[in-house]
Amino acid sequence: RDPDGHPWVHGLSDPERNLQIAARAADAEGRWSHAGLAARRYQHIVTGESLGRVRAETFDLASDATALPIVLDLITIDGTLTLGDAPLAAQVFFGGQRGMTSLMMKADDEGRFGGIVPRGGDWLVEIVSAEPRIARKIAGVAVAPAADGVATVDIALENRVVRGRVLGADGEPLRDARVQVMLAEQTEKPQLNAQMLDPEGTFAFAGLDDGQYVVQALEPRRGGMAQSAPSRVAVSAQAPEVEVDLQITPMRSVRGVVRAPVGPIAGARVYGDLRDASDLSTSVMVPPQTQSDVNGSFTLEVPAHAELGALVIEAPGLVRQRRPLRAGETEIAVDLRMDGGTLLLDVGPPIRGAEPVLISNDGRDALSALRNWATRNGVHIDYAGESPLRVPHMPPGPYALCTGPERFQHTLAALDDATCAVGVLLAGGTLALQPAGRESSTDEKLEDDQP
Repeated sequence: RDPDGHPWVHGLSDPERNLQIAARAADAEGRWSHAGLAARRYQHIVTGESLGRVRAETFDLASDATALPIVLDLITIDGTLTLGDAPLAAQVFFGGQRGMTSLMMKADDEGRFGGIVPRGGDWLVEIVSAEPRIARKIAGVAVAPAADGVATVDIALENRVVRGRVLGADGEPLRDARVQVMLAEQTEKPQLNAQMLDPEGTFAFAGLDDGQYVVQALEPRRGGMAQSAPSRVAVSAQAPEVEVDLQITPMRSVRGVVRAPVGPIAGARVYGDLRDASDLSTSVMVPPQTQSDVNGSFTLEVPAHAELGALVIEAPGLVRQRRPLRAGETEIAVDLRMDGGTLLLDVGPPIRGAEPVLISNDGRDALSALRNWATRNGVHIDYAGESPLRVPHMPPGPYALCTGPERFQHTLAALDDATCAVGVLLAGGTLALQPAGRESSTDEKLEDDQP
C-alpha cells in the first residue's frame, strides 16, 4: 500500500501500439495479475492515489515468464524552494508534469514542500507557478537519502526574468500563441520551457539562471505552425530583466513530389531541417512536416525568416533520404532508392543531450530521428542499450558516428579521429559503427557485413 494506506494501482499497456491493456488496484497482499498476455514488449506503471505515477518500466515478457518483481525504494523528500532570496510557493513535479514518472508536491508560502519518490539519484524537476509566472525544468536535481530515509532537497532559482509580447505579421498583439525559451548553447533535444500568452498577449519567464537564451513564439495554423524568428537574449546580475518583442513572420511554400521506381509514393513523411536565416547556427525549434498525397505530391509551409537547409523524406521500405536544398529552391522532385543498407550503431541507452551524432555527406542526424525511422520499419528498439541500434534502408556512402562536445561542428571532411568512428556503407550491406572508448554491447566484436 502507498504511504496513505491506499492500494497501489497497476497499469499495463502496449507501447508500440499505444494501447492500454489493464489498470486496477493490487490486492491486500500487494499482488496484481493479468492473464492471456503474448510474449512481447509491455509498459508497466505503478500509481499512488495521492502521489501520481511513481514507477514506469518497459520490459520484454518471455513466453515462460510468470512473475514481475516490483521493488519501490520509497524516499521521503524534505525540500525548500526559493526565488532569489525569497521563498516561492509553487508546484514541484519530480519527473516533470508529463513524465512517465510524475510526482507533484506543493511548496507552501514559506517555500517548503515534501512527498515521496521511488528512488534516489538525479531527477528532472519541473517548477510551475502562476505568480510570478514560472514554468521551469531543472535537470539533475540530486535526491540522496540519509540513514533515516529522508532526503533534503533545496532548490534555489535565480530571480532572472525574460518578458515581452507577441505580435502578428500585421503588427497587432496576438493572444492565441505559445512562447518557449531554451538555453542558447543546447543543440540536441533542447530542454524547453513554454507557456501560453496571457489575455494581453504578453509573456514572462521568471526564475531563469544567468546565461544566454533563445526565445521564440509559435502560432498554430491550418497546415503548419507559424513562428517568430528566434531571438537571443542574455540575463545576469547586471541585467536581471530583459524585454523582447516577438513577431510572427509570414509563411512560404515549398512544393514537391516523392517518387520511386514503382511510381509516386503516397504517405511519405517529409520534414525540414531549418536554420534561422540571420544566424545559421541557430536551429529553429519546430521543424515543419507534412505527408505526400496519393500522387506523391506535398506542400511544406516554411517560416519566411528561416533557411530550409535540407528535406528528410521517409517512406518505410525505401531508402531514407536527406536532400540538401539550394537557396531559394521551391519546386522539388525526390526520387527514392531501393538499394539501401543497414547501419548497426553501438551507442548504448539514450542519454539526453549527450548522444552521438551520425554524419553523412548530406548532413547530420540525431539518434532520436534514427530510432524513429527504425521503428517505422518494424525494428524493435532496445532502449536499455544492450544491443546495437539497427537502422535499415539507409543510403550507401560514407558515415561517421561522433561523440564529444564538438560533434555538431564535424563534417566528413573535418573529423576528429579520437571521437569519431568512420566507415562506408555499401548497397545491400551492413556497416557497424562503435564510438571511440565504448565497449561492444554484444558478446562478439561488431563486424561489417558488406557484399
